[in-house]
Amino acid sequence: MNVLGLFGFGMNPGACLLQDGRLVAFAEEERFNRIKTSPGLFPGRSVAWCLRESQLELSDVDHLAFAWDASKYPYRMLAALARQYLRHRRRVTRSPDGGRGRSTILATLSKLLELTPTRLREEIRLGLRAQGLIGELPPIEFVPHHLCHSYSAYFCSPFREAIVLAIDGSGEDGCTQVAVGRGERLSVERTIPIPHSLGWFYAAFTAYLGFTPYRHEGKLMALAGLGHERRRDNPWPERLSTVLSVDDGAYEVDPIYTRFGAHSHAERFTDALADFICGFDPRLPPLTPGEEDDARRLQPEYVDLAWGVQARLEEAALAVAGAAARAHGIRDLCVSGGVGLNCKMNGALRSEAPIERVFVQPASHDAGAAIGAAMVVAEACGDPIRNPLDQAGLGPSWSSSQIRTVLDRCRLPARACPDLASRVAEELEAGKLVGWFQGRMELGPRALGSRSILADPRRAGVSDELNRQVKSREPWRPFCPSILEEFAPELLESSAPSPFMTIAFEAREEQRELLSSAMHVDGSLRPQTVSEDALPLYHRLISDFHGRTGVPFLINTSFNVAGEPIACTPIDALRCFYSTGLDVLAIGDFVLTKT
Repeated sequence: MNVLGLFGFGMNPGACLLQDGRLVAFAEEERFNRIKTSPGLFPGRSVAWCLRESQLELSDVDHLAFAWDASKYPYRMLAALARQYLRHRRRVTRSPDGGRGRSTILATLSKLLELTPTRLREEIRLGLRAQGLIGELPPIEFVPHHLCHSYSAYFCSPFREAIVLAIDGSGEDGCTQVAVGRGERLSVERTIPIPHSLGWFYAAFTAYLGFTPYRHEGKLMALAGLGHERRRDNPWPERLSTVLSVDDGAYEVDPIYTRFGAHSHAERFTDALADFICGFDPRLPPLTPGEEDDARRLQPEYVDLAWGVQARLEEAALAVAGAAARAHGIRDLCVSGGVGLNCKMNGALRSEAPIERVFVQPASHDAGAAIGAAMVVAEACGDPIRNPLDQAGLGPSWSSSQIRTVLDRCRLPARACPDLASRVAEELEAGKLVGWFQGRMELGPRALGSRSILADPRRAGVSDELNRQVKSREPWRPFCPSILEEFAPELLESSAPSPFMTIAFEAREEQRELLSSAMHVDGSLRPQTVSEDALPLYHRLISDFHGRTGVPFLINTSFNVAGEPIACTPIDALRCFYSTGLDVLAIGDFVLTKT
């Protein structure tokens, strides 16, 4: 069977292709259209690329699997939301003009009408036609969103038995799902319904601190780390139990702070949340995205609030995962959903819950749900769907001749380098900042040795230089190390393979000076462990650097600047190279340098 999986019309649209159950292609729409997260768009370019990569026409596709259960729209969803609103309506905060967030309610009703099966099928048809994909449409199957996340995590993991945790903003009428995978079967055990969303909870505070929700949650996580030294005296984890309560293996989010009520400040949190926070500390009004609030965000009061939010999220996730692990006697855990990209939470799940091993789907966001949708439909057709991931290269690639054509067209002198790894290691040893564009593009939001910016971690001030001259982002945000897998136990506490930068570890105390440029101020780091079998060229590069310097890791950050998607094409790489402070570009077999 050829099954095309996709997710669209929300955040992070993307598409994948399964052939006889094997995952052969995956791409996110933002990489093609260069619009960060591509909110609300259809993944037409992603679909077209998946088909071209596999030399298929639309008529060759047997099924199209969409990662959203439209059968619940509009009536079942309307009834579920109405029940929740009526339950909380007496506590809903009025806006200064007397309204109760009617604009938010109307927007929700409009969304319910957009996601009906008839409307979605028509939008999918139009999206395919806009890409020149003509012919008869394959049958379109709508698959429950959290089931898609769970399938994508469990059947891409190395585990044969696992608790499977899907956590995000919402999927139809649910927010968190607990499933159990055993062998080739996955069964849903529990679903926590709307409005008890950990994704909405975290997005509310992302917006409160002046960041963009569903894009900048990583900034909130990094900001929280700055409050590590004051954690024992921080009152916010306890105070926030009013917003997010945790008890007996479960949690609840009070929707009057996130959803129901007036939204005078931002869409993702209500006036009640601002009143609640300022009632404890009037120095903490909501911040704006503008530069004027950048300095205020680093004040201890806001940092401590961020730390409390992160701590509360971890407590809720630990409660749910720990209860499931104890109930089923299973010690392996799979995580997916947008909240699954919170590497600090994943590190806590690994170290504090009754869990031995954790696998986090590298494409935990909604684009990755396309993989699970295709798996559900392919499994129903009898295909084996297990696809353990040891590396993330499932996207577009360019041959040396294609890259040379691009370089010639741009009038750039280029000569193929016979020993690319050694040459680039030499440049890194000399203190150069290197763009690394090799092989197939990674799935998910992390750069994993295919579309990376690399630097020597020994270089004084290298983190500040990367943030200021290359990434154009906040100076307090940390970078990550790509570590030779065989050396990870020497550098990390409780080391384990972590090839996708999805789990936070603690640096060994005696290694913290060496790791300082790739470590956050709280002593944590989000490593990529690099194995020779999975990434031979990248492993060879780091090994050569280790042979020259004695350091078995490099600083690795994504090949882009703030606000842009990761580079997809050679032109994207050249544009980023020549518009930033990068010194060297290793693109395919070629090396370009600036004088």
